[in-house]
Amino acid sequence: MESVHQLITTQQTLQSAAQHTLQSAAQHTLQSAAQHTLQSTAQQTLLATPQQTLQSTSQHTLQSTAQQTMLATPQHTLLATAQRTLPATGQHTIQSTAQQTLPAHTLLATPQQTLPASTQQAAISVPFIDDQVSSSNNLHSCLSTVLSSSPSVCPSWKIACPDPLTICKLEVQQIEQGSRGHVIMSLTIDTELKLTLHYLHRQLNGVRCPIISTLPSVITSVAVLLQVMKTLDTTKCCVGNSDAPFVEFWQHRSSTLHGTSNPGSGHLENKFGVMSIHHNDCQYILPSTKHHDRCSKCCTLRNTLRSQVHRFKKTNHDASSPAHSSHVNYRYESLSSMSSRLSDVHKQCHAVTVRLNQLRDKIAANTEVAGISLDEESHDDIKTIASEEFKFMKDQPKDSFKYIFWQQQLEAASKKDARSMRWHPLMIRWCLYIRHKSSGAYESLRKSGCLYLPSQRTLRDYTHYVEAAAGFSTEVDKMLMNAANIDTCPVRETCVILLLDEMHIKEDLIFDKHTGAMIGFTDLGDFNMHLLHFEDNMLNDTPPKPQLAKSMMVFMVRGLFTRLQFPYAQFPCANLTGDQLYDPFWEAVRRIETCGFKVLGATLDGNSVNRRLIKLHKPSEDLVYKVDNPYAQEKRDLLFFSDPPHIMKTIRNCWESKSRHLWNNGKSITWSHLTSLYHRDTAPGMGIRMVPKIKLEHIKLTSFSKMRVDLAAQVLSQSVSSAIKLTGGEEATETARFVELCDKWFDAFNVHNYTQGIRKRKEFQEPYTSGDDQRLTWMEEFYQYLEDWEKSVEKRKGFSKIEQGTMLLSNETRLGLKMDCKSFIELVRYIFKIPGVTSFLSQSICQDPLERFFGLQRQRGGVHDNPNVQEFLKNTQALRVINCVARAPGRGNCRDGKQDITANKENIHEPLPKRARKSSKATNKV
Repeated sequence: MESVHQLITTQQTLQSAAQHTLQSAAQHTLQSAAQHTLQSTAQQTLLATPQQTLQSTSQHTLQSTAQQTMLATPQHTLLATAQRTLPATGQHTIQSTAQQTLPAHTLLATPQQTLPASTQQAAISVPFIDDQVSSSNNLHSCLSTVLSSSPSVCPSWKIACPDPLTICKLEVQQIEQGSRGHVIMSLTIDTELKLTLHYLHRQLNGVRCPIISTLPSVITSVAVLLQVMKTLDTTKCCVGNSDAPFVEFWQHRSSTLHGTSNPGSGHLENKFGVMSIHHNDCQYILPSTKHHDRCSKCCTLRNTLRSQVHRFKKTNHDASSPAHSSHVNYRYESLSSMSSRLSDVHKQCHAVTVRLNQLRDKIAANTEVAGISLDEESHDDIKTIASEEFKFMKDQPKDSFKYIFWQQQLEAASKKDARSMRWHPLMIRWCLYIRHKSSGAYESLRKSGCLYLPSQRTLRDYTHYVEAAAGFSTEVDKMLMNAANIDTCPVRETCVILLLDEMHIKEDLIFDKHTGAMIGFTDLGDFNMHLLHFEDNMLNDTPPKPQLAKSMMVFMVRGLFTRLQFPYAQFPCANLTGDQLYDPFWEAVRRIETCGFKVLGATLDGNSVNRRLIKLHKPSEDLVYKVDNPYAQEKRDLLFFSDPPHIMKTIRNCWESKSRHLWNNGKSITWSHLTSLYHRDTAPGMGIRMVPKIKLEHIKLTSFSKMRVDLAAQVLSQSVSSAIKLTGGEEATETARFVELCDKWFDAFNVHNYTQGIRKRKEFQEPYTSGDDQRLTWMEEFYQYLEDWEKSVEKRKGFSKIEQGTMLLSNETRLGLKMDCKSFIELVRYIFKIPGVTSFLSQSICQDPLERFFGLQRQRGGVHDNPNVQEFLKNTQALRVINCVARAPGRGNCRDGKQDITANKENIHEPLPKRARKSSKATNKV
């Protein structure tokens, strides 16, 4: 207490009244500090107590002497004095109180003309604006200072009551610019600081004016009031209906309109000499974002006024000349004119009755001949669809499949001859897909009469446009070019990748009655077949027998920047080798390059046939990941990729294998770390699981679960790595690092959309946007990690080469990882040099479309899921046409693209190639 008194007495120029006030305020503050925060109490005391005391003692002395002296006294002097004299426990509190409270209110109470320019500038942004106010007087005082100190804060608002000592309510009224000071709206704050909004002396509420609900009901500070004023500055007023015809009509018929009980009635207002008609529920104040200058209620009233004015004018015109109107009331006409009008009406009614009876008879006759009897439920459904057809069609986009489907149904229903119907390409694709699922179900649906569908003969004209044969075809090349719009597409859309994989089929021999050939033997092209026959002749004395095909090697073209997924060629084979695959592979590359595409790479799985194919290009090198493309127009390499999902499965299988004991940097990488984590995570009473996706099927692998990519990706994930690191201890650190690196590697190759990386907060799943992406540097580090792992195992003594091999991943897996890293780095750096390329999704190099194609082939078979050669070739014909409609099996081993039927808006209206029907031969008699 004495310290505060010494602080105040140091100011020699203060008068006795100011010393007594400040001392009593400081005493009250220090006494209340034990119960409340000293800063809040001192601030309230210095806001309220000195003002009341000084008003009763000497207001002039305080303004002229105490305030000027405290302003003249440096602030840091007061703070330094308080810090030296007060105890250590209260220095910070008094310092913040003196800094935040005293100078702010002193500056406010000081007239602006007595302050220097720098002080006036500082007073504009004083900290009291955000402080709580206790009464309307304080609010008025603070607001007066802000508006006078900074007129640009709210230039259109003025204080109506200049004397805060005698007025208990603070009313701030807005003055419209250029309207001679007319009051447009006003704000009223009562003694309880409650806010009320008036517009043209009309109090508004939240029910009528929605903007009121967004404003605070109680003003707690000057900042809140200023925000309300600025919010109202951004609004505009409803202009109502001030058109002269409307006002004149309203004044003429005012008694009739005001007497009605219609809730849509309005009232006439005089807005500064301008008469305007407003709805009784007019909002008056509208947000600035609204396009119209009227509220919705006044717009409705405007339509009513327009129709009433029109009828009023028409009635006046008819009353002036009733004989010239055909709609004159009968009581105004003569007897002869009424007889003439009645005769005309009888004639019209008779003609309509005759026409109606004729139509009824015709409809009844047609129904007896071609009608179909429907049950009551079907009748109600058809009636509902027919009544709501126009409303439904209007709500659908013109390019949507729903709109096209129902438009085709209406068109087919209106055709007298079904042969004259021209079906939309999307309808053809959809019908082919239904027929591909089950031809019997499609025929039943077609004959039910509920839908109009093309005949199976028409569908066969589209699927048999290309002959069902193995190998390459010129017609297939044309279909590929049409599917990609090769003539008009930009350069980046010509970049493709070639997918290769083999599918097991059923050995079977089928006689083709159209060609007389036996279908089911191996067919790798003429050149390869001659070599095989020559080899068999040299090894065996007996003539070689034709071999039945056991598998089908398929080539698919996939676009890197488009949705192109086109099954290009297929070859029936048995015991295929890499040497036999070499010639068909490069023949496919040549033909695709000739069509105008750029084959940047080829994706294969890691079986021995594909590894042999890659090794044939550079037999002397240990790692072959690219070769020169001799068919490219410019100098360009062809890159080889090992399918990343297959790599993930082999990594998981190597980790789980009991014959392998992975080891690196002196620590083991064992499957037991994952097993221990699972048992600990699923133990009773553990609560929330750390790895909720890990189930028993992830731990106990079977021959089927080992082929599932999703299980491998969930095991080799970031969450599993973090959990092993947390629970496994020091010995599991290398296992956690191994899992984390595999997760990042797969994320880098599995970017399939533009939002997954942001949604999952994984930067490795974000799309590639430049050739200098940081993930490319990480892949080089990952490649070095594999090299260091091999060197670490080689340095381990006391183990044979075979035992050291079990400490690493399999040779095929390590080769695939290294090949993918090298090839992907060069691919990304190359494609971002192509004009128009701004982003790239790495999932485009995976074999998922080809796996999906195999799933659709097996799905067509039904019970026997392995087709023979003939069935495979015929299914391929249909799948080339319905590629954008078909969906992968729900339990397949790849991600379904889930693309819309109309995803490619440019191609949905392009006519499909169709087989020309043979015309009947004319018989010429000699």
